[in-house]
Amino acid sequence: MGSPKEHADDSRQQPTADYPKGWTLGLLTIGICLTIFVISLDFSIIATAIPKITSEFRSLEDVGWYGSAYLLTTASTQLLVGKLYTIFSLKWVFLLSLLIFELGSVICAAAPSSIALIFGRAVAGCGNAGLLSGALLIIAHSVPLRRRPLFTPKLDAAQISQSVFDLIKRFDPLGTLVFMPAIVCILLALQWGGTTYPWKSGSIIALFVVSGVLLVSFIVIQWRAQDNATVPPRIFKNRTIWSCAIYQFTLGAGFFVFIYFVPLWFQAVQGVSAIESGTRNLPMLIGNIVGTTIAGILVAVTGYYAPFMYIGTIITSVGAGLLTLFNPGTSSAEWIGYQAMVGLGIGFGWQQPLVAVQTALDLKDVPVATAILSFTQTVGGSIFVSVAQAAFSNKLVQELSTRAPGLDPKIVLDGGAGDIANLVPQQYLPEVIMSYNNGLTNSFVVGTAMVAASIMGCVFVEWNSVKGIKRDATVVA
Repeated sequence: MGSPKEHADDSRQQPTADYPKGWTLGLLTIGICLTIFVISLDFSIIATAIPKITSEFRSLEDVGWYGSAYLLTTASTQLLVGKLYTIFSLKWVFLLSLLIFELGSVICAAAPSSIALIFGRAVAGCGNAGLLSGALLIIAHSVPLRRRPLFTPKLDAAQISQSVFDLIKRFDPLGTLVFMPAIVCILLALQWGGTTYPWKSGSIIALFVVSGVLLVSFIVIQWRAQDNATVPPRIFKNRTIWSCAIYQFTLGAGFFVFIYFVPLWFQAVQGVSAIESGTRNLPMLIGNIVGTTIAGILVAVTGYYAPFMYIGTIITSVGAGLLTLFNPGTSSAEWIGYQAMVGLGIGFGWQQPLVAVQTALDLKDVPVATAILSFTQTVGGSIFVSVAQAAFSNKLVQELSTRAPGLDPKIVLDGGAGDIANLVPQQYLPEVIMSYNNGLTNSFVVGTAMVAASIMGCVFVEWNSVKGIKRDATVVA
């Protein structure tokens, strides 16, 4: 762990820019906040609606895909979007991302089947890839570094003087072509392993092998491409970047598991409606907002972000561990308190890596670094939502065979999580509910392990100060 230090590196200092003020800054901030609200609303709505969706489409086996399809396309296109932000107008890339996101949302709203819904989620994920990182970049260009924790050089297309071939090279098409199927293979292996196919089957082994080969190829391509790479090695070798990437991967993985599977527990185990489930999920979301706000203020006051990464890991790990104790008799005080701890911890830690990269790099490299962190966060979520789904499904099947041997498991697996009481004969209902509970708490164990693992990112992160660097940039048009 590095010792605290004030950074005032003259090599990173640039002339002070005229930042937007007054109404201009206020309207810009409102627009960014609304964007983040839409993204957060999308997560919370789909997570709450999943049990009802599985009942409507008879698609319990697709639970993992409703979350991972969105996160997969977000992760797969995140790094490419980061390159777009370094080449084209920040404003127009951001607006195009918003358009794609809304198109995907419309497809989801009109989806007649589970497959159509998954496709819509995938399209929305492509748009989401540019929204969060774009919002953060707009703030980076709009307020001084020392004030950015409170809010959590532009190149237009007309300014590009290089050849078309050189421009295409900057997008790293070969790296993108190799990377996307690598992640798809991992997710398919995790989604199908132990349920559709045995883990030792040739299909699952082949998927893991192909994924490994493609990922190694991606690393080689990145090394050879250097600054034209999707992940430029000189940026990723920076200690702050790779340690924060570890932190975002692990913390994001755990948080997405809880976002998608806690509402499922409320509806399947405690038998509440989708609306009531959403209401009961508020402690986690409110805790997140409170933690983010408090941490933002304290980082702006103290200048240091690293301590709050530790605090985030500790609080989240304790709260997540308590979630694994859920059972059908869990009281309101318990599920409110446990969720609030998870949300508070995530709020303390989640934004700090995004602040950290701005203290460690020139502003011209911040778009790519921000994309790397957003990528690791979402790829962690996409992989471990599938891992949690496998843990849930395998445990559910095992529990059903032990607790209700006279019940055909297909009645439960094909019926959906939101309609158990109407599908299962009454004599089996208590055992089925307990089987669901044990399956879901098994997925919570996966989330808990990941948030605890985020301590690895804390240990290696540099203790830079947001007060010690005086560098600004041209304001976004």
